Amino acid sequence: MLRSMTGFGRCVMEDADWTQTWEIRSVNNRHLDLKWRLPLQARGLESRLERVVRRFAARGRMEITLTLQQRGAAANLRFDAAQASAMLDQVAALADLHGDTFEPDYNALFAIPTLWERESEDGDDEMEERLEEGLIAALEDWNESRETEGAALARDMTSRIAQMEEWVSRIDERAPEIKEERFAVLRERLSEALAAVNGELEEGRFLQEMVVLSDKLDVSEELTGLHAHLERLRDLHLRQQNSGRPDVPPCGGLQERTGKMPRAGPEFGITMSKERIINLGFGNFVVASRVVGIINPASSPMRRLREDARTEGRLVDATQGRKTRSIIITDSNHVILSAILPDTLGQRFMQEEDNA
Repeated sequence: MLRSMTGFGRCVMEDADWTQTWEIRSVNNRHLDLKWRLPLQARGLESRLERVVRRFAARGRMEITLTLQQRGAAANLRFDAAQASAMLDQVAALADLHGDTFEPDYNALFAIPTLWERESEDGDDEMEERLEEGLIAALEDWNESRETEGAALARDMTSRIAQMEEWVSRIDERAPEIKEERFAVLRERLSEALAAVNGELEEGRFLQEMVVLSDKLDVSEELTGLHAHLERLRDLHLRQQNSGRPDVPPCGGLQERTGKMPRAGPEFGITMSKERIINLGFGNFVVASRVVGIINPASSPMRRLREDARTEGRLVDATQGRKTRSIIITDSNHVILSAILPDTLGQRFMQEEDNA
């Protein structure tokens, strides 16, 4: 089952002494980053509770909030009455200084966490076990919401892959027809142009031009690559659905092995949105709007970034075996290596913006 990285979980558990309310919110992150919001009674339990969380999550930025409401006698808890009295005296003196009347709000006073202290550092094992049970229930609810959203994402990805496969099939069908149509149009235009000057079309010369045009119109290699990429994409998608891992390996920004970009347009019955692309060298391109930064690879942090991306399967090598001269970081957290200097790539980006 594919799971989304964003999710929400909630659990409310009651017993004779306490009502505990857990809330979990998460967004995408490359590592597991936990942000705890725990009341005084649960402070010091982060390590124990983190082990519980790691049974359900491997990555993501998670905000976990616990609210405790006392129902019975509070165990192992003491109110600092002396500190509270001192605070009230100070506030009363301030009100008197300004000629105001001070009416203490004890509910607000009791809500101040620093006025409550644990009488001993010894933990209440029974309470800690109940807190673990509540956290586990909230994590199960959180996972359920992620699976629901993941199922919707899986359906969307499946429909998009099917749409791309349909486009490729239509290109495959139309490519031979387009070639013949171009030949016929060229022959007609040449014949009309030569007839205007009382000339004749030389069949040999015309066939030579047809050979050149035929090579330019040949998209068989591109279609073979597209079929292979789509097959790989569908296989990755199915494996992610079966494994339940939320981190899908990169499958966008396919590199063209032939050095030519696939051509698709209205003649194939396909209308696609125009995205500005930047040449990274050696027939490799990247969508300009997806680029976050272009960085010099010489520093130690950049070398660590490259190794981390290689280990996690996020590295795309577009150097064609040349020396890496720049690192491109995309909004999907992929790292692309290029043999082009950062200044040169920056100029290409600015030129594309000026032409837009």
